[in-house]
Amino acid sequence: MKKIALVAAKGSVGKTSLAAGLATGALLAPPDAEVALVDLDPQGSLTGWWNTRALPQPTLYEVAETPLQRAKSDLRRVGKDVVVIDRPPGFSLIHQRVIEVADLVLIPTGASPLDTAAVEAAAERVERVERVERVERAGVPFGYVPNRTMCRSRLAAETTLLLCGWRGRSFPPLHHWVAIPTAMIGGRTALELNAGCQAAREFAALWAAVDALFLGLPPPSARGRRRPGR
Repeated sequence: MKKIALVAAKGSVGKTSLAAGLATGALLAPPDAEVALVDLDPQGSLTGWWNTRALPQPTLYEVAETPLQRAKSDLRRVGKDVVVIDRPPGFSLIHQRVIEVADLVLIPTGASPLDTAAVEAAAERVERVERVERVERAGVPFGYVPNRTMCRSRLAAETTLLLCGWRGRSFPPLHHWVAIPTAMIGGRTALELNAGCQAAREFAALWAAVDALFLGLPPPSARGRRRPGR
């Protein structure tokens, strides 16, 4: 099972559309996968999208009211091939549990100084959790997704270069295409409505990069072993 957590220190960075796009990217890419969404955001935007969608896949798990001490184990028991976890901006104990259980943490960001400052804070928090959990596992891979940026803008290019210089990975960007919110209104994503449009190609490239990272990771049991002499 591949557990992907979306983490952000501030709102308005497109986490919900990113979560929906990753889930449908996993559904549409071969081989066929069983995909689940976990909506931890009290606003319930991802849940609203799922209700409008009215399709069996992806499955929605609602664990927002789960006691904190059970959240970590509950997330680990979701029996699907891919689990995408959306959570509210900011940090709390429940967010730490999500980071601890994830196989990959994605940090979406816009292309502004306020966005990149918040991304840096999010990355520091992920690394702090990673250090705490190092005895149990060899660390949580994390990376950045430039999201809702203006195509071919100087600011977007500068943001991409900045992220490439930070710790963590830089994933393919998602630009500000009208096809993305338009599809979300009807409970779909751009990947499903028009596979040939630029928005769909960007979602497909992002999922391919995420999937390639998972293929290159050792299994969770191996990541949890301590090296001899350490």
